Amino acid sequence: MDHISLPGDGAKKGLVPRLESFVSRSAIEAGGATLCNELWNAVKAKSQGTQAAVETYLHLVTTLMPLNIEATTAPPGDGIEDALWQHECMRMFISGLNRLVVHLSDVCTPQTCPKMTATSEWLFLCACHKQPQECPAVDYAFHTLDGAATVLHSAKFFSERKEPPTTLFANMIRRLYRIFAHAWHHHNEQFKTFENQTKLCVRFVRFSQHFNLLQKDILMPYP
Repeated sequence: MDHISLPGDGAKKGLVPRLESFVSRSAIEAGGATLCNELWNAVKAKSQGTQAAVETYLHLVTTLMPLNIEATTAPPGDGIEDALWQHECMRMFISGLNRLVVHLSDVCTPQTCPKMTATSEWLFLCACHKQPQECPAVDYAFHTLDGAATVLHSAKFFSERKEPPTTLFANMIRRLYRIFAHAWHHHNEQFKTFENQTKLCVRFVRFSQHFNLLQKDILMPYP
């Protein structure tokens, strides 16, 4: 998909007219925080509530500005609780990871990847069972994604979408990151094709490290 390139990314092209329906030409030319702040203010003014505004903003950023990694790292303006921002970003990442797993479906099967590994050194057990057990990589991925989505929609933790347990996102991030690590190590060509279009992994890592949710000794040399 074509994208709007920000300053430093080369010529602007493709989806600028759609972005201009939300922000000014001067904001597009300025890029960076100026563009993100103006887009956020425009979306917030048209949305019913902060949660709906954040969801819409993330959709627009990832659709119209896929190379603007910082736009999904931290909240774009005041008035957004960290917990709400993290919750909506996690929903975005789960949606993107589902698309990545589908993208890998021709090469990542129970036959080609009977275990969830990242290189020969790391074997991961699936926690979505009464007792952790080995699963084919594709099953591990979908089990983990379904489990994370269930938690994000749980009234027990997110009745008001704020102040969830401190460790909740960190545990979720750790397990979801393994899907990226498996794809990078074992299906690198397909991973790079998907990543070049979406920057999903680099968004995920930047977001996670910004909020101290992912350890620095991660499993792959990307991003």
